[in-house]
Amino acid sequence: MQKKAFRVIYYLIGLVVLTIGITLNSKTSLGVSPLVSIAFAIAKVFDLKFGSLTFVVYAFFVLIQIMLLRKNFRKWDLLQIVIAFLSSQLINLWGEVLPAAATMPGRLLELVVAVALTGTGAAIMLTMEGIPNPADGMVAAIADAFHIKTGTAKNICDATMVVVTIVFSLIMSGKIIGVGLGTIITVLLCGRVMAVYYRFAMNPMRTLAGLPPRPLVKKKETD
Repeated sequence: MQKKAFRVIYYLIGLVVLTIGITLNSKTSLGVSPLVSIAFAIAKVFDLKFGSLTFVVYAFFVLIQIMLLRKNFRKWDLLQIVIAFLSSQLINLWGEVLPAAATMPGRLLELVVAVALTGTGAAIMLTMEGIPNPADGMVAAIADAFHIKTGTAKNICDATMVVVTIVFSLIMSGKIIGVGLGTIITVLLCGRVMAVYYRFAMNPMRTLAGLPPRPLVKKKETD
């Protein structure tokens, strides 16, 4: 029972860390993560709350999963809507209390912290094997439906969201919103942050949560 409680609490800690990272990223004005870029752009164009639009986009991601997986979609995964709602409320909360850096060096530092928190939060949630984040759930559904690697599906989703965000923002405001240096850095470094977490913290925390350890993937040696 204690291990199950730890697993739930640690999963929720991951959600909190992830949403702080997403919010900090949006505060930099340097570009956000691809999968929330359209929510950010719509929020900016129509002066709406970023978190609230994130909920709408996440709900759409769940709908995509249902359409792709059909009878293979697990009823359990409908709880992603709950995670989407919690994420949106937390993003709105952090948006009110977290400051935005005023200088470029400060914004770059804020971006580095945001990427570190986003990667760590995402890794925690994935390794606790709880309810998937809707964005991760959509990537997994695309990989399963089209029989492609998860990494390839993630790249397709990222590229699609970036293109949609750029087109939308150019049409609605005449300038690019939500896509920039921060987007590129997030794509390049977020996975590296997750890899560090997997290397040093994944299995110790899984043991505390009563989950079996996962083998660490090692790079193949080159001749």
